[in-house]
Amino acid sequence: MMKRRLLTGLVLSLAMVFSIIFAPSGDPVYADQAYSLTVKFNTEAGAMSGSVFRAYRAFDASYDSVGAFADYPADLGDLGSEAMNNLAATLSAYAADHNIAADQEKTSDAAGQAYFGDLVSGLYLVTGEPVQKGDVTYTPKPFMVSVPYRSAEEGLVTDVVAEVKYDRQEIEKKTIDLSVEKVWADGDGAARPAEVKVRLLKDGELLEEVTLSQQTQWKHTWEKLDGRSQYQLTEENVPDGYQVSVAREGNRFVVTNRYQTVSPSPSPVPSPGPSSAPQTETPSARPEPPQSEVPGSPAPPVVSAGPSGGPAPTASVTKTAGPASSAAPSERLPQTGQLWWPVPIFLGAGILLVVAGRKLRDHEQ
Repeated sequence: MMKRRLLTGLVLSLAMVFSIIFAPSGDPVYADQAYSLTVKFNTEAGAMSGSVFRAYRAFDASYDSVGAFADYPADLGDLGSEAMNNLAATLSAYAADHNIAADQEKTSDAAGQAYFGDLVSGLYLVTGEPVQKGDVTYTPKPFMVSVPYRSAEEGLVTDVVAEVKYDRQEIEKKTIDLSVEKVWADGDGAARPAEVKVRLLKDGELLEEVTLSQQTQWKHTWEKLDGRSQYQLTEENVPDGYQVSVAREGNRFVVTNRYQTVSPSPSPVPSPGPSSAPQTETPSARPEPPQSEVPGSPAPPVVSAGPSGGPAPTASVTKTAGPASSAAPSERLPQTGQLWWPVPIFLGAGILLVVAGRKLRDHEQ
């Protein structure tokens, strides 16, 4: 009987050793299953059908750029709401200028909804085409959204629903002036080039490429442009060592080149809420994902203007919980790990049991 107990103890000890060696530690690992994103395009005039939406997987769950965006040094900044607005504007212009194919393309239905299924985890750029209703054109603002994303209340949200923000433009407006200004965030500017080239796109097509330099005070203005068209701006051949971010403020584009050794300034911490941007951490050369309850900042789907054309809040997101933001979701998908320190203890216990069993056997014989 004693011999049987010792053998049973030995088997259990070995089982515990193997379970510790091969079991992951920390948070559970989420399988990269198929996720979904539903985009809702609703305005004061009702649901907007017929808008072609495109979803581009620009970053993986660790915020490393992928695919056609891998070679473009877009600036993620501090991963806050404003940074994600600028990132969406920057990447959407780059995608249009270089004819980058979307991972999926869907048209909004009568309810103003476009559904993207079978998505791989990552940070997505979403763009939409304008829709005219009456004498008004409604243009969806591009935004970044993390699929899936983590909610403190719901857990891992695998079926993300995002409401689109938009620009509203009266068709009778005939002409507009647009300007661009280059801003440098590079300390003493020792690595700064003598000039840069920017490209103005009109309805997704190149309108003009201009050179900015010290002689032009790093500025340029386009006058009497067709006010009924949509305009984007992108920087061609970003200087080595720099990252680029393009923001639009009314009819003014601001193109910022940040030298990669210069850390971004922290953005204000917003008040919590379902439509707020995620709280940011102390910025570094490679920012870590913030905690968030909203997909699209590597968790927040964010946009730069609302229905009135002025500053707008973060795009609202309906949280549909799945089996478990904004990666953003709001945090990186957990990685597997191993816990090794108990192994010698249990291994030693197993050896002692083996020795004890042999001595007992010899004694009985």
